[in-house]
Amino acid sequence: MQVWEWLNNWSEGLSETETKLIISIILLFLIWIIKNLVVNSINKINTDVANKYRWRKNAIYIMYAVGAISIIFIWSNRFASFATFLGLVSAGLAIAFKDPIANIAAWYYILADKPFKVGDRVEIDQHTGDIIDISLLRITMVEIKNWVQADQTTGRVIHVPNSKVFNQSVMNYSTLVEHLWNEIRLPLTLDSNWKKAKEVMENILKNHSPILSEDVYKALEELSDKYMITASKLSPVVFTSLEDNGIVLTMRYMCPIRQRRASANILFEEILTQLGPLKDVRFSYNTLRILNEERYSVK
Repeated sequence: MQVWEWLNNWSEGLSETETKLIISIILLFLIWIIKNLVVNSINKINTDVANKYRWRKNAIYIMYAVGAISIIFIWSNRFASFATFLGLVSAGLAIAFKDPIANIAAWYYILADKPFKVGDRVEIDQHTGDIIDISLLRITMVEIKNWVQADQTTGRVIHVPNSKVFNQSVMNYSTLVEHLWNEIRLPLTLDSNWKKAKEVMENILKNHSPILSEDVYKALEELSDKYMITASKLSPVVFTSLEDNGIVLTMRYMCPIRQRRASANILFEEILTQLGPLKDVRFSYNTLRILNEERYSVK
């Protein structure tokens, strides 16, 4: 209060224009000091260079905007004209920065509704990966799949705008109690002893498929209270089907989301070890037959 009274006493005798000019200079000086303090604080944050650069630029833009609006307010003779101008500026900023605004709105939705969280494995906008960060503007994931098979990481980091959750399908691998169903297809020839092969594969699943703890069943039961999910049979099973290239036996089992390839590797090795020596079980595969034109020519 004393400072404000001193300024009032000091400004006595000055014209309105001189008073506004002095106040504008003081205000710009204060904004410059605050900007430097904010930038120095951002530089001390323990994060990557890209984040620091983005935060510095945003802080500078915000300070510039605050300074411009404040100067306009000081030099505006009527509040109504300033309010009209501010409305036009706000509309222009909303159009110019629609993408960042949409990202911020999506960030709030992610925090409130929790469709996924850090650590979940998700697929967004045809990108699949493990979420390692959710910031104000983007989702950061470690990529899986692409040119790498069986849900293994590629080593790349993907940055997806938050607004993608509004206009793209979001598939969360981790929602269903951190497990997913995996299938292994084994085609056999029509003359194979498929019953014996199926019995061997059922024993392989029984002895070597991932063991589900009681926590999985309990979590699935709790999940059914939130979503329209019917708790089905989770034990592994072998299905039989008849296709163009022969008889197909399909092993279906549930495994942790990050053990799909490791579990399949164990089962494949057991299949080759136990079914390989059987003479009456033969794997079916595509073949190419070349016919002799002279022998099979039509006359």
